[in-house]
Amino acid sequence: MADPESIFIEHDGHSIACLIHENENASLPPVVLVHGLTASFRFWEDDMFSSLLKDRSWYSVSLPLHAPSTYRQGFRRFNVSEDKMAELLRVPIDHLIPKGDFHLLGHSLGGFAALNCASKFPDRIASVVAIGSFMNARAKGLEKVIQFFSKGFLVRKIAFYVGYRILKIHWRVFATASVFYSNRKFSLLRNPDFIETVKRVFPDVKNHPIRGQRLLIQSLIKMDLFDEAHEIQCPVLMMIGMKDPVIPPEHQIRSAELLGSVTIARFEKSGHLIFGERPKEFTETLSNWLEKF
Repeated sequence: MADPESIFIEHDGHSIACLIHENENASLPPVVLVHGLTASFRFWEDDMFSSLLKDRSWYSVSLPLHAPSTYRQGFRRFNVSEDKMAELLRVPIDHLIPKGDFHLLGHSLGGFAALNCASKFPDRIASVVAIGSFMNARAKGLEKVIQFFSKGFLVRKIAFYVGYRILKIHWRVFATASVFYSNRKFSLLRNPDFIETVKRVFPDVKNHPIRGQRLLIQSLIKMDLFDEAHEIQCPVLMMIGMKDPVIPPEHQIRSAELLGSVTIARFEKSGHLIFGERPKEFTETLSNWLEKF
């Protein structure tokens, strides 16, 4: 496989960052990867995914309002809608993969973005893999706290900005925040692959626009895919950490049960970061799924 190429795709005043891992000998449908909130399109560049996807081309696409992408001047909260999010994901995909089917894989907010895209642009999507995903952003734990401060003004707004600036101080601070998303807590910080992932994405994290992140979180709170679940016709693999402290497993199971063609993979001892907490089981589950297509 050739070395990855980083490109920017222009659309409606937005510049969307994408990472390309081309495999000239690939005969299987490619995979498009979508990161979660506060991460970046470099989230997936580790040996685990390189090995898992060695027989395919794969691409990583930036979510709205996440560096290194840049977004249209004057972008406001009312501009961040389900339709716009789906559009800003599907347009770069159509540029990267102009024909043929593809798989869409996302973690957390990336999973929501993948399901949202499948509900509005269902053609050519071979399957969706949603990891720790949701149909609406009724979060718990640290995510609920972040949502609370994102909605307020004055004191809450100041707290949101201060908290986000603290997150940007050092990659170790960003990594430590991950314990609030996991079940096994500090064991996650002893996973060298996870630490390398954190180090790789952190330069982008430092450049995330805080105002943009707040705007995105405020908008997500009002989004709801439950009324569009029936529009998602492709096969879906829902990977659920049964000890997820931020996206309740009950919510994820309820979401899955509304889908027409779904497989639920439960990870009994995992929290929100399944790939970092249960890497072997995660890799095996995803590999078995992709082998079907």
